[in-house]
Amino acid sequence: MDEDQYTKEIIIPLLKYMGFIEVRYNHGIEEFGKDVLFAEFDRFGNKKYHAAQIKVGNIAGGNNKGINDLVDHITNAFEMPFTDMVTKKEQNIADFFIFTNGEFVGNAKKIILQNARLKPYIHRVYFYDGQLATELSKSNIKEIKELLTSQLNELKRNIQIAETIEVLLKDVGTDVVGLYLINNLPPLINKLLSHAIHQEIRLKLEIYQQYLIKSNNVISQMPIIKILKGDSSERNQLLVDTQKIKKISNELISFIEKLLKIL
Repeated sequence: MDEDQYTKEIIIPLLKYMGFIEVRYNHGIEEFGKDVLFAEFDRFGNKKYHAAQIKVGNIAGGNNKGINDLVDHITNAFEMPFTDMVTKKEQNIADFFIFTNGEFVGNAKKIILQNARLKPYIHRVYFYDGQLATELSKSNIKEIKELLTSQLNELKRNIQIAETIEVLLKDVGTDVVGLYLINNLPPLINKLLSHAIHQEIRLKLEIYQQYLIKSNNVISQMPIIKILKGDSSERNQLLVDTQKIKKISNELISFIEKLLKIL
């Protein structure tokens, strides 16, 4: 596996699964050490930018040329600004990551960080070998699978709630109705936000969420007796939305079950 393949097939998907945004392959003449650029918003809402240098094979402390090249890449990455793909303004990175599918052999990390040129950045450089990258990837895929599995359970429960509401609206005599479950939706949608490959299911989840919120608002403000004997237009609209929720729920169940099989 060469650097291009390792970057595109392993590192970029990993960064997206971890929730980073604006992940882009930047390899080229004017990359200035930034093979991959990616960003995130911190807990205060500030946008932070990061860069990664991607290598294949072991990185050894005795390889002076290889070490010096990495020091050049790190220094250039911090000192040379880049253009934000959204705002088009020049920005600088906050942290730098070195990924390799091999290992950092001997004292390679120590030699890199002890270089005088990296003194201002010594606490802003991180190293990930092949094993760590694999563990990160497995951990993030596991998290997505757990969210998807929880969402399956919510979907099935919401179908039951929708069927109860349908019965109620048709005056069959049921006098109990609950609110739709939405607990799992926000973290799942957020997790899928930066995944272009899962865009279709994310968009469908967002539409589904809108119907649930809308219906819950109506149900929570409607005494049971009002649903049965109240405004007909309100009842009809709730019935239409309920049927849409059932339809989307079944579609999402099919999507998620297929997705779980390939993850």
